[in-house]
Amino acid sequence: MWLKLCGCTNEKDAEVIAHSGADAIGFIFAASPRQIDVPTVRRLSQIAKGVMRVGVFVDESIETIKFIRQTCQLDAIQLHGHESPGDCRQLGGTIIKGFRLKEFKDFEQMNKFPMAWRLLVDSFVPGKAGGTGKRIKTELISQIPNPDRVIVAGGVNSDNVQNILDSVYPFGLDTSSGIEKSPGFKDEKKIRHLVSLIKG
Repeated sequence: MWLKLCGCTNEKDAEVIAHSGADAIGFIFAASPRQIDVPTVRRLSQIAKGVMRVGVFVDESIETIKFIRQTCQLDAIQLHGHESPGDCRQLGGTIIKGFRLKEFKDFEQMNKFPMAWRLLVDSFVPGKAGGTGKRIKTELISQIPNPDRVIVAGGVNSDNVQNILDSVYPFGLDTSSGIEKSPGFKDEKKIRHLVSLIKG
């Protein structure tokens, strides 16, 4: 199963993630306790070039995303705001489109993004674009359409990952707070434990 470890902010954590067995590392450019700037990501991107490097954006301009993607040598872009299908087509490349699930009708929006490489589902928290560490309701997870195209996020950690996989078997999982000591600072033991559970 594909695994992305998100919210990396420093060289030590980038090194750990790059050699952990995870498939992707996430850098958050949107407002967040884990927000990171372009010069830092340029450095960390070199450390983590053995895994997929994903930049996370929320309602950013297409021009800015394209500039950062090229400058930081990002392999994929995750859009976690109100971006449209047209925005995704204009951006091109490998796109992960994020959705916050509150109720079943939210699945309808996902059908509008066939051009996305994968769809990411996160929990709905009013006023927050993501990164809250809150679990998606089990009844929603179990009804996710086309789970082989979906990455599940929202409070994923070693304690609940089996419960999530018992409800749905998605393409992948994405976590940030579930592998941290504090926001933006990862816990190597938590990373290795989670990877061992998912990768075997």
